[in-house]
Amino acid sequence: MNAPSSMQARLEVLRQDLPDPFALRTGLGAFFALPRVRELLADGTAGEQLLDYLEHQPEPALARVAVILLSRCLTDALYRRLLAVLERADKELTEACDAGLWLLPVDQAALARELVGMTSTGQPFPLLLLQRPIAAEVRASLEHFIRLGKLPLSLYALYAYAYVPRPRDQALLLQWKQSGQADAATVRLLDQLLHEEGRP
Repeated sequence: MNAPSSMQARLEVLRQDLPDPFALRTGLGAFFALPRVRELLADGTAGEQLLDYLEHQPEPALARVAVILLSRCLTDALYRRLLAVLERADKELTEACDAGLWLLPVDQAALARELVGMTSTGQPFPLLLLQRPIAAEVRASLEHFIRLGKLPLSLYALYAYAYVPRPRDQALLLQWKQSGQADAATVRLLDQLLHEEGRP
């Protein structure tokens, strides 16, 4: 059994131990205290094995577990490799990495800028990871992407822009709403944001 396959088998077991997504933050302490988790992390090669798995077309549900585990054994080299994985990941894998990514012991503002930088290769999915207050750190980039009117890049930027503190650019929100590119769910989001800005 090769290394990625061996790690996959271990992640299959550990996936059952992860707390419910809505209780992830409060339940992680108990998860990391489990003997089998401690045994895996005690192996000096755990980080390398986790990245090897992530680099070989991982199952998204298991990638979620792998990135959470990486938060306890990350090195600079492993961090750069993880960013490379994200840069070429599809939408499903990108979203699966969200929970663990923001547990990593790195500067979150710098991470937000790294995610924005990945769009230079034409990859829009990293913006999906910015749906949280840290989006404020890349506000100007998000506004630029929204102005481009390019799907799905602009739409994903808009999702993240919803987490930017007020005041937001009302003209930009109105422009997107009137562009005809927004589906019903996006129109509702735009209406909500415009309402927050004081527009009827």
